[in-house]
Amino acid sequence: LALTTGPWASELPPGAYIGQVDDHHQRWIMDMGIPGPDEGKGGKHLVLPPGYKGQVATGYHVGRADSYKVLFAVRSLPANGDIDAALNALRAIKVYPLSTSSNPRLLKVQDSSKEKMDSTSLRWEDNLQVWQVLARIIEAEPVVDEFRPMYGLLASLGIQKGKPFAPDDRMKGILERAAKAGRDQMLVSAFASTRPDRLAWPDRKWEWAGLVPGSADFETPMGLDLEARDRWFAQAIVASAAMFRRSAGAGSLYWLGARDASGAFLDGGRNYKLT
Repeated sequence: LALTTGPWASELPPGAYIGQVDDHHQRWIMDMGIPGPDEGKGGKHLVLPPGYKGQVATGYHVGRADSYKVLFAVRSLPANGDIDAALNALRAIKVYPLSTSSNPRLLKVQDSSKEKMDSTSLRWEDNLQVWQVLARIIEAEPVVDEFRPMYGLLASLGIQKGKPFAPDDRMKGILERAAKAGRDQMLVSAFASTRPDRLAWPDRKWEWAGLVPGSADFETPMGLDLEARDRWFAQAIVASAAMFRRSAGAGSLYWLGARDASGAFLDGGRNYKLT
């Protein structure tokens, strides 16, 4: 959703939904559905753009974004294996600009389930394109105060809001090598970590995908767990506290199984049986 024109609203009927909104920086804004404040009983949700000072509509669960572009994601759980009912439940969700609430102008949803798509992020994450994409995001979004140290580092690489990103050949070579090394390091953190807290059980190879339980932003009492954050975003996208809960209740639970019982990495050329 693009919040440049103002707040956006959504309405979820009662049902087995798990949903959330994250900003353009992959940071959590709000949960919806079963893990959210509506608890699956149905509810209206509102996402406000950065710096919004207008009157906040009543009757909505409200989240405030630090970016103009946000990701609105909802899963519909297929109760009793009824896939068609789950798909129809998704179609029943309403998303619209708040300014049209008296006569909602519903967001048109594109069904891509039968279309060919290539969403391989690695095609641009390990080369110069990752810096070009980052420069576009920095330019498009407002400055977030807590990111200022990182903005300073990026400025030394030629990525600065209000200025064109135009590295010379020497800098392009440096950035290409840095992107490759950084991506390789993230893959090690994601799939070949030696952190002892990654193991879900001491006698098995299953790992916790999220290493900071219950935190949407990978916060610990001492600060940010940067390796845990790198690990998660090398494996997946978006985050919320409900995704990293390890106790009973509404939310999601993510385990990683990349090795067999002997500790060897799973091989795409072999077959495995999960017991």
